[in-house]
Formats: sequence, structure tokens, C-alpha cells
Amino acid sequence: MKRGFARPFILIVSLILIGLPVAFIAYSNSSSASEFVNRNILKVLGNDDVKGANISSDNYSKPGFSINIISSGTWNLQEYLCKTLEECNKSLTSGKNIGSISGAKTDDVKEIRIVSTAEWGEYQYIKYFVRSWNSGLQNFRVLDLGSLNGSMKKVFSDEKYATEAVISPITDILNTFQHSATFTDK
Repeated sequence: MKRGFARPFILIVSLILIGLPVAFIAYSNSSSASEFVNRNILKVLGNDDVKGANISSDNYSKPGFSINIISSGTWNLQEYLCKTLEECNKSLTSGKNIGSISGAKTDDVKEIRIVSTAEWGEYQYIKYFVRSWNSGLQNFRVLDLGSLNGSMKKVFSDEKYATEAVISPITDILNTFQHSATFTDK
């Protein structure tokens, strides 16, 4: 009696087609896999050089700070490290640019958590501000400074715009997690 190879072949292909989605779902639900997927999404979006930002859910246990954003449109958060307060006060973009995080309209408050790194120990201050992507829209203002000790609001002006930034000492966020400023364009 001849036996064909079609039945085992069809069985193997069927098991593979059923098993792949199940394996993908199981893999996607693991925390390391979701962080891997999120980081690769940032790379696809061109944000693979974001330093100091972390996507994992346990950011409150790591040193750093959070920023709240209330927005009616697209926005861009910029972060700069400064060795001195004078360096931070020099201009809106003075200091070492360590990251840029972008987002869209928020229905409520969007919390951005930023994790400090060992490199931050070489600096004394961090400056951060939010700007609209569309130059015709209203600039973001600092609604409140949050609970990060020593934070101060600084207004930088150029020919077209006045931008409100927050300058905060690094000391507290090197060892603990702090809640910082809220920015809004509403």
C-alpha cells in the first residue's frame, strides 16, 4: 500500500500556521518583548537617538522625573543638560541636547517619564521646554513647576516667539524620582 506525503505535509503546515500567531501573542505580552517593540517603533519613527527617555512601566522606581503635557495639537519636548545655571540661561538651546520626544493632541494629561543616566552626574542643571510643531499655533506655557525642588521658569524670546522653559537642578533626580512641570498650549 502506497502512502502519500501530502497528509503529513498538510498537517505540519497547518500546525505552523496556527502556532505562529499564538507564539507571537505570547512573545508580545512579555515585558521585554514590548519594550523591544516600543524601542523599534522609535527607531522607525526616527527617534532612536532619544537619550534619557525610557518606555518601561517601572520608571517610578528609577531615578528621574516626569513632565505633564496638555496639548491641542502636535508637540515636541526638548531636553538640555547644563554644567552651570549661566549656561542654561544663555539661550533656549544652550547646553547639551540629550533628547527630543514628540507627541500629538492629548484628551487629558500626557505624562512623560524621563530616567536619569550616570552621564547626568557631570552636570548641575537640566532645561526642558515644549514647542508646537506648527509655528502658527500658540506656544506652550508652564502651568505649574511641580514638586522638583529648585525648579524655575525662564522665558526665552526671539524675533517671533517667547518660549517658556523650566530649569531644574540635577541633584534630586540623580537618586530619586520627582514630578516636575506641567506644560499646556490651551
